Amino acid sequence: MNRASRKLAVAGVMTALAAVAFAPAARAGTPISLTSVSPTAGVWGTTFTMNGTTAANRQVRVQRMYVGANQWQDVTTTTSDDDGKFSTADQPLAHAWYRAFLTSDLSTSNWVKAQVRPGVHLGVGRSGEQAVFSGRVLPGHPGSRVLLQMFDGINKEWVTVKTARLNSSSFYRINYKATDNGRRLFRVAWPTQDNNHLWNLSAWVWVTWTR
Repeated sequence: MNRASRKLAVAGVMTALAAVAFAPAARAGTPISLTSVSPTAGVWGTTFTMNGTTAANRQVRVQRMYVGANQWQDVTTTTSDDDGKFSTADQPLAHAWYRAFLTSDLSTSNWVKAQVRPGVHLGVGRSGEQAVFSGRVLPGHPGSRVLLQMFDGINKEWVTVKTARLNSSSFYRINYKATDNGRRLFRVAWPTQDNNHLWNLSAWVWVTWTR
């Protein structure tokens, strides 16, 4: 190796050492992990359970941050058992991230996500020859769309026959008149229209037309 090559080699080693010396060190602490959230997705009002592990008999604080927000909120403080396991429950209004940390040394866990579907409620009445489908979406989504769908027994698929907008109280009302007699199956769908909730469907209802 000539002198120029040796200088380049030495310079490379010194640069590497400098990078190691000035790299930010990971914060040492007691291991803590959120191992699961159950269920991973649920209808609004569902209780989600977050499970985790850490050292035995440690005080653990669990926090929630809604998707799109930038601030963590305390959910609860609990204590790990003799095996280091802990769990807590929460009912988020929308998609949310969860994390846990030890109050003793501020060691922080990974994040887990709970996803929320709105509840889509459906009732049906009659007004002359028209079926009147009405209900509500909760939590409220005023101005968003709902789809009235009818099952096509020939092609074995759901077909959208009408749409409506939720009013300021998140209610909808849809009138529908069949073109011929028969018994038909309906549902209402709320397609995803924001970053905070998954799509969801109502229960099914049968409607019969006779003349």
